[in-house]
Amino acid sequence: IHKKPSKNHILPMFVEFILDPIWSIYNNVYLNYRSDEFKRWIKKLKIEIPSREIDNHKDTKTKMIALMSRWMSISNAVLDTIVKQLPSPKEA
Repeated sequence: IHKKPSKNHILPMFVEFILDPIWSIYNNVYLNYRSDEFKRWIKKLKIEIPSREIDNHKDTKTKMIALMSRWMSISNAVLDTIVKQLPSPKEA
C-alpha cells in the first residue's frame, strides 16, 4: 500500500484475471464475432468444445455459452461455494 497513487495504472487482480477475460470473450465472441479470437480463447483456457457446438451454429450467443459453460461451470461453482460455506456435518 502506497500513500500516493502510482503513475502506472495497475488493475486489481479480480479485474485483471476475471473481468477482463470475461469482457474480452463477450466482445470478441458475442458482440463482434471473430473466429480467430474464439479459437485463441479455447486454446488459452485449455478447454475442448465439440465441433458440433461451434460449426453447426451461426448464433454467436450459442458459441459464447458453449465457451463460458466449459470455462466456468455454474453447477461446479455453486457446489464448491456451498461446500466452503456450510459447516461440516460433525460441527453442525
